[in-house]
Amino acid sequence: MNEIKIRGLDDALIAKLDRLAAEKHQSRQEYLAMMLRRLTDAPFLVEQATNYIEVERLLIETIKTNNQLLRELKEILHDRE
Repeated sequence: MNEIKIRGLDDALIAKLDRLAAEKHQSRQEYLAMMLRRLTDAPFLVEQATNYIEVERLLIETIKTNNQLLRELKEILHDRE
């Protein structure tokens, strides 16, 4: 099994890690492994969020355009009556 060692952590940080791990009923090792997995997924998640934001922006613009077209159509139909 591969190992990662982190040196130079102060006691307060280690105590906080232990507390956070205990809150999740995990060992420090399990907790850190989970956090490292999340950290490695972060770039993908940021890219996905950016894509969703762009899709949302395009959807909003399309809805605005369609609403304007519907208003214009309503006026045309109203003028024909």
